[in-house]
Order: sequence, then C-alpha cells, then structure tokens
Amino acid sequence: MVTMYRFLRLYILRLTILIIYGAMTGMLAIKWLWNLIYNNTGRKLQVEWLWDQPKAVGATVSFLISKRFCLFGLPFPGNVPFGSVNEIAVSITNPEGLVCPCSCESQHKENGEIELIRCSFTTRSSGVYAVTLTAAFNTRTFGRPFVAGEVSLAKSRLLGYCSTVVAEIGIPVNLTFQPRDTFGNICLDSAPSKCQIIPTSADNSPTLQISYKVKTEVVEFYLTLETPGLSNYVFKYDGQPISNGEFKILALTKSDSQVVNKNLDRRNHRDAYYTCRIPDSKKPKNKVYCYIKPRQLSIYDYMFFNLIPVKRTAFRVGQGTSVELLGNRVSISDSTEHSVTLVSEEASLLAASYFRQLQLNMGGSETFEDKSRFFYNAIQSHYNNPVSRKSLSLKVSRDDLLANSMRATISSRVWQDRFVVHFLGEAGLDYGGVGREWFQLVTLAVFNHTDPRGQPLFAPLCSSNQALLHPNPDRRSPSDWKLFEFAGRLVGKALYESSFGRASRLLLPVHLTRSFLAQIVDLPVTYSLFSTDDPEFYVSKVRYLVENNPEDLDLYFTEDIYTNDGRLEKTVDIVHNGKKIRVKETNKLEYLNAIAKFRLSTQVEQQTKQFVSGLSNLILSQLLGVFNESELELLLCGAARLISRI
Repeated sequence: MVTMYRFLRLYILRLTILIIYGAMTGMLAIKWLWNLIYNNTGRKLQVEWLWDQPKAVGATVSFLISKRFCLFGLPFPGNVPFGSVNEIAVSITNPEGLVCPCSCESQHKENGEIELIRCSFTTRSSGVYAVTLTAAFNTRTFGRPFVAGEVSLAKSRLLGYCSTVVAEIGIPVNLTFQPRDTFGNICLDSAPSKCQIIPTSADNSPTLQISYKVKTEVVEFYLTLETPGLSNYVFKYDGQPISNGEFKILALTKSDSQVVNKNLDRRNHRDAYYTCRIPDSKKPKNKVYCYIKPRQLSIYDYMFFNLIPVKRTAFRVGQGTSVELLGNRVSISDSTEHSVTLVSEEASLLAASYFRQLQLNMGGSETFEDKSRFFYNAIQSHYNNPVSRKSLSLKVSRDDLLANSMRATISSRVWQDRFVVHFLGEAGLDYGGVGREWFQLVTLAVFNHTDPRGQPLFAPLCSSNQALLHPNPDRRSPSDWKLFEFAGRLVGKALYESSFGRASRLLLPVHLTRSFLAQIVDLPVTYSLFSTDDPEFYVSKVRYLVENNPEDLDLYFTEDIYTNDGRLEKTVDIVHNGKKIRVKETNKLEYLNAIAKFRLSTQVEQQTKQFVSGLSNLILSQLLGVFNESELELLLCGAARLISRI
C-alpha cells in the first residue's frame, strides 16, 4: 500500500512538471511569434552606404536613409515618403566617443515628396564609428569601421628620441618607430620592409635586426655596432626621411663605457674629470680640467702648483648647449655665441658623459611629450604621490579678489592643498569649476595689476605685440615684490595641479615673453628673442645690424635710458667700460646680446628673482630645466599657440 502511494505521488509530480513546462514553452513560443511580427512589421528605416569597405580616414562619406513598410522583416517594394528631414535624428560618434558633425539633406520625388535623406560626415580617427538613427517608429544603430590612411612622414616619429645615443659595442641599441597617418592615427599595416636606417657619414656598418610588435603598435629596430666611434644615421620610410629621423650613435668600448658610468655616479662627481687643453690658449702647455655634474659642465684651471682651482668657464647641461665631437676635439657652445674647443685623448669619454647626463636630466628622451611625462612624474615623486590631499577652503570676494586670495594663501605650505573656493554671497559647491574660475580671475588680476601711477605689474614690450607680457621694470616697491612672488606661486600651482592628470590641468590665461620664460628655465637671453618679444625694435635695429656693417654708426656698448615722457635720463654701460668699446663688424653680435641681456634681463632681475622664488615653492628649478622657453609656454598655456595636437 505504501509503495503504491509513493508511485502515485511521484507520477503526479512528474505530470505537473510536464504541464508547467508545456505551458511555459507555449508562452515563449507565443512571445517569440509576437516579437517576430511586432519587431519586423511596420515602418522601418533602411540604410544604403555609399562607400566601399575598408575606407581610409580623411574623406567625407555619405549614406542614404529610406523608409519602407516591412512584413515579417521583408520590405515591400517602394519607399514610404518622409514628412520632413527632422523626422529622423542622426547621431554619429567617432571611436573616441566624441560626436561627429553630420549634415543631412533631402532628395525629392517628382511630386515633391521626400523619398530619401542623404547624410554626410568627415572621418579623422581610425576605428569604428557608431551611426544611430532615431525616429518615432524605429531606432537603429550601425557600426562602420574606418582604417588609418597612408603613413605621413611629418607625423611618424621615433619614440624616446635622442639626437645622440651613447652605446657599447656589441650591445644592441633599441629604436622604436611609430608610423602615423596625416591625422595622427597609428598605421598598423605599415610594412617594416619600407623602413631603412642608413649611415650618412660613418665607417661602421651596423648589424640590423627588425621586429614588428602589433600589441604596442610600433616597429622596433635593433642596431649593433662593432667598432667604437661616432656614426651619423638617418631613418627613412619608403625612401624618405621622417621628421625626427636624424640621429647619432657614439659607440664605446666596454672599458670606456664603465669609466663613463663611474664618472656619472653622483658619489664621484668631485673626483671625476677629464684632462684637456684649449688649442687657442696663450699657454698651450697649461692643462684644463673638465667636470660634468648633473646641471653644469665646468672647465677649471689650477694655479699655484695646481693647488688652487679657478673656474675658467661653464656650460649648462641641458637645452641651449651644443656639444660636437670630431676626432680628439670637443666643441662646446651655447646660444650666446659663447664657445670653447677642447683637445683631449679622452674626447669621446667627455662627449659620452655629457650626452648620458643630458639624457638622465631629461628622462631619457628629447621629445616634448616624453619630457612632460617625466616632469609630471618627478613632481609626483617629489611629493610622494599625494593622491589624498588636504583641502583648503578659500572664501573670497569678487570685489577684492586679489587681496583676499593673497591673505588666504600667505603660507607657502598651503599651496600643496586642494583649493575649495567659495565666492562670498554666492551659492554653489566647488567640484572643480569654481576653482578653475577663481584661478583664471586671480591670475588675470595679478598680472594686470596696476599701481597708483597706472603702471601694470606685467606689460608688453612694444605696442605691436600686446599679447606677450614682461615684468615691468618700474614696479620695484616692497609690495610689488609680494605680487611678483604671488604670480610665481600661481604659475607653480598650475604646473603642480597639472601633474595630477588631464582632468586637473590648469592653463594660464596670459602669455609671457620668450625672454622671461627663458630666464625661468635658466637659459641665456639672446638678441634673437627680440623677434618675438619686441618686433619693432628687432626690425628697426637688430636685424639691420645683423645684415649690415655697423662701423659707420658710431655705436658703443652703451644704452640710453629715457623717462616716460621721452626725455633722455642717462646713458649706462651694458658691459664693463662699455663707453670705450666701439661696435664693429667683429663684435656686433656680442653687442646685440649685451643689449638683449640688459633690456630683457638686467632691468627686471629683481622682479624675475621674486617670481622664480614663488614658483620654486612648489616646483624644483632643476625640473624646469628640461624644457626650453617655447616648450615651457606650451606647458603653461596649452597647444593653441604652438601646435594643434599634443
């Protein structure tokens, strides 16, 4: 009896499961059939693409949109007319997710009805474009791929570029080539066989190995040199040189490479030197000693039985210094026409030490992108990656913005904090936008600040170039020193915040003269800077003296100082005893550089010192040394003035 009861219970349970399963299957079948009829019946949008795939970027492409009546997904013959072009919303996004501009126009039948809508857009980025069509009765999304165009020699480049590479014989040198098209898209289908590395003036014949890495989207080359010496090369694609394709390789023996590495060790800077002589010296037998430190290449004489060192000259290890190796001679020069030639049996070691130290200072690459990345990483490392920072609440009034801001940030330690800005009398929370507005307003306020005499803190050097600002030499009171220091702190704050990423980047709303930027990065001021900073003076005097003989002009190494109303106030020497030194053809460039130093640097020396003091509260001065004045402007003001794309 019990067995029969268990059998019936199991039978009923199985029967119930079958009934439920059958009911569910029937419901799913009905739902599937309904979706088939509903989703594939009625007015539907149809698209005809007017280009063949794959299509390269750079062209304007079009497609046609039509409306048809469909039954079970099968379109009926003939198009259903549109009421207007606005009946359909067309949205196109590029591979970066940005909206791509699109134009739509109607195509009419003979009776005036709109039969088709033609849409056109221009492609720039390679990848898949998303085309979304939205109507009241139907929405459709398509993905259309576009490939990169032909390789552009101007856009393609060597990554981690260095103009002179120091290598050891027998050890491969790695070069990384990234092919790009006109719009900066990486060309993955570039054939490595089209790439060439050609010696231009070298006896070495490098052993070349080529590999192509699809994952990193680059072509990697390995050059192995078998004999020591300096070799010049040019990198070509399809027989033509690329934009940064020229470079040199200074190959050393293993023992020489070890000597260079030992001398560059910070612990050995005091004892590491190279013995040289200057061929044009009045004392040819007198030796000089060249020391290469992280920031400076110094040449010393030793007097009184080689006991007392006397610095003969020095050059900056960085931008603006040129070092050329030719046999046993090393020529060193900078942008001020200051140069020296050294003769030494260790000439190749001296040059190799300089180039190695230069690469260490710049993070291993001479490209602006790589130097910027090294600069921002160095800032973060210096402050131990302060991801979670303290916040400083700034409550300021728009009516007295500059004074309020200076009082609230008087301590140098608070500039590392995240500023949370509140404008008095205004509601709102600072999620970044208010802080950016405050930075823009307070920067304009301090750079355009005028004293009771109407003298601005920063002013253009000439009336024809109002966009570039230079420290005003007439602003020299103690209160002015605080303003210059505060201006420097604002610039340092912009660089510091930018190190946290693109979302935190702050750009200056003002542009500074190239000569002032050169002084910030400790570069010499030369007469060539007048061409951008003071075009009127450059055209009227500088260019004339460069192109003509000045001996008939009765010029001396002096400069006239005028009052604001145009009266001659005094005449000063721009070099020692300048009133007795006549300007000749042989010294005219020295005269122009002396004028540049006096006008652009000496007259604003204290103002610049206060500005750099404020800047150094956040940014180490040696970090800025990796840039030249043009690159610093790009870093501070963005790409609008110099390049279209970073």
